[in-house]
Amino acid sequence: MNQLKLEDNKRSGGSPSLPNSPTGNLRLLSQGKMHRFSYVNNVRTSPLRYRTVPDCIQEKAADIPDAEAFVFLYEDSSRTSITWSQLYQRSVEFAKSLVLLGVKGKDVVAISGPNCPEWLYAAFGTMMARAIPAIINITYSDGSDVEAMLKKLETCSTFILHPGFENKQWRILKSLIESIDENGNTVFKNVPSMKHLIFMAKPTNEGDLLVPSVSEMIEGHPHDLELPLIDPEDIAFIFQTSGSTGVPKPLAHTHFSITCYSSDG
Repeated sequence: MNQLKLEDNKRSGGSPSLPNSPTGNLRLLSQGKMHRFSYVNNVRTSPLRYRTVPDCIQEKAADIPDAEAFVFLYEDSSRTSITWSQLYQRSVEFAKSLVLLGVKGKDVVAISGPNCPEWLYAAFGTMMARAIPAIINITYSDGSDVEAMLKKLETCSTFILHPGFENKQWRILKSLIESIDENGNTVFKNVPSMKHLIFMAKPTNEGDLLVPSVSEMIEGHPHDLELPLIDPEDIAFIFQTSGSTGVPKPLAHTHFSITCYSSDG
């Protein structure tokens, strides 16, 4: 094993100096070669806080309610933003509607769409219902990749979809659906766990489609419904791997693992 040691290039003793400090540059001596460090990693001095992602959002909503949490820029140079208070309240409202719909704790909710406010409400609202948002990419025109991922998830009960430009994403997902009844209950051909479909935005030229949107569910949420408690060790997100070595795989992250990455975690 190679022996590594820190050495200051201008001093022979004492503690190594920081990069670009007056006393010299911190370097790594390995096999007789000097390498410049771009940064120094110090030991963490503050304890990690044991909390969930919704806890973080709630704290921000209480501390800086009117501050912008997310800003969206569009091709026509327009912008829109949502505050921490709006993010928290609308996510709570969507979570209550999910519970009323029948989504249970630890159910998986597939989410596929672009960066937009509805995506945030869907993802964080799913967490607040103690369900698990799984971020799904629709790549193949026949939807085979989506169907394969839904089967891997096993307990996926709900799909939240943005229809895409000219309904492209909706047409792909629609090919996997057997029926949608008058109450919006959805039956997928080969994924028996799937029960519900929700749109981030309504598809064009589909006026008779009885499927709720995220906005409609937020507006019609039940005020007196209590949300389930969430544990920091609960799964917060499921992401897909890139698929560079084969079929993409689901990768789970707990609430605690995500909050540890936050700047004030």
